[in-house]
Order: sequence, then C-alpha cells, then structure tokens
Amino acid sequence: MALETIGTEEFNRLKVKEAWFNVRTLFRNLYSAIENKDREVTSDQLVADLHEEILFIKDFVSRITYNQVNPQFYFCYGKTLFDRFPLAKVKIPRTELQIKHDVLDNETFKGLVELEVGDEILLFEHPIAGNSQAVVMVTHQPIDLLLNKRFQTITLLESHTGRLKSKAFWNTKLSGGTHTDWLPFNYLTLQVCGDRSTFNSMSRNVKADLFKLAKTRGWHSLTTNAKVRADLKTIANQNVKTLFLDLFNSG
Repeated sequence: MALETIGTEEFNRLKVKEAWFNVRTLFRNLYSAIENKDREVTSDQLVADLHEEILFIKDFVSRITYNQVNPQFYFCYGKTLFDRFPLAKVKIPRTELQIKHDVLDNETFKGLVELEVGDEILLFEHPIAGNSQAVVMVTHQPIDLLLNKRFQTITLLESHTGRLKSKAFWNTKLSGGTHTDWLPFNYLTLQVCGDRSTFNSMSRNVKADLFKLAKTRGWHSLTTNAKVRADLKTIANQNVKTLFLDLFNSG
C-alpha cells in the first residue's frame, strides 16, 4: 500500500480526524501481491497477513499523525446493491478465478472477525455511517464515496498510487476514458459508465446519450446535483429521460 507516501503535512493540510480503510480493499491488495508471486494461498494465511497489515496501519497512522488521526476499518457486505440499483449492471463473480477470489475474500473476513481485531471493524450494509468528521478514505469501491452519511468531507486516498483525490477528481474512478473528464461523479454517471469494482458499464448507446448531454449542457466534475437533475428534465427522448432520472435518483 502507498500509505507510506503520505506524510504528516498531508494529514495536517486536510485537517482530517479519521482515516477509513475498506477491509475488502486491504484484502484485494494483499491477495494481488501474493498472486503475483505465483503461489497458492489459504484463507488462514490471508487472515494472518491481513491482521498484520491492519496492525501496521494502526501504528503507522497513529505515529505519523501523533495520535491526532484515528484509523477506522470497515467492511460492507454489499447484499443490498441489487435492491438499491435495480437498473444497474452489478458485477458478480463469473469466472473460476473470480469465484475463487470471492470465496477467499469471505472466508478471510470471517476468520478476521474471530480475532480480537475483528471487534474493531465496523460492519455495514450501505450506506456507510461516519462520525461527522473530515476523513481520508482508502477504498477501491467508488460506491463508498456516494453511499454514505455523516461524513464532513471525504478525501480519497488511492492505495496503489498514494494520490489524494478530492470530490473534483472522483470521476477518474469511472470507466470510459477521456469521455468521463467532464462528468460529475454521481449515481447516474457511476451506473452508466461503470467502474472496476461494482458496476459494469451500460450499452454504447446509453453512454453516448449521457456524454452528449454532458457536453451540450456544459457539465464538469463539480456540476451540482441540482443542475444535473434540471438538465435531465430537458431530454426530449422520454425513454432516455426516464432511465436517466431513475438512475440518478437511485441509491
């Protein structure tokens, strides 16, 4: 994890009080590192390695911030995503490798909960509930940046690059290349464009309709929800208008 690239100055500049870590993200990073070494691994080994990683993060954050930032670890089950986003193409494990990864993920988390550190992991079905603090968040699941409540501000910390990203740059988590540069990050754009973790993208025609609207109406990464909603109501094609409004209002 690129956490080590973040220094005391960054935490002070952001005035954050908590650093939130998605346990699924920690698992993904750990599993990828082991997989790249081309060796089989059991859930017991992953539990031990993940436990060690969590202890390291707790110590590092406390030390680098002089105990001014509280590390929080959380786990989202994700069982309600299909109900919350009935029109979306929610990703599910299909290939043998994906199914193996999913099974190991769940088994590792169960083992982790049985350890003492398991008591310190916050368990959620979305939305994630904060403590009304400004936070740095480490997650590979962009939906966490939307499906949450009681956070003063959230700054995304990319675990691989160590880059800190404010809301203005959350649209970089959308799939779609340069077409997403002028899109705000919201329920509509996430479900239409998709991402690497939770949603597959919609059809080429649906994406083309979104990109055309965004360009015509002058959207950018910080376009407000109020303007997006107003612009959606100007769409002439009733089917597209209904679809986009339903996607925008979901979650």
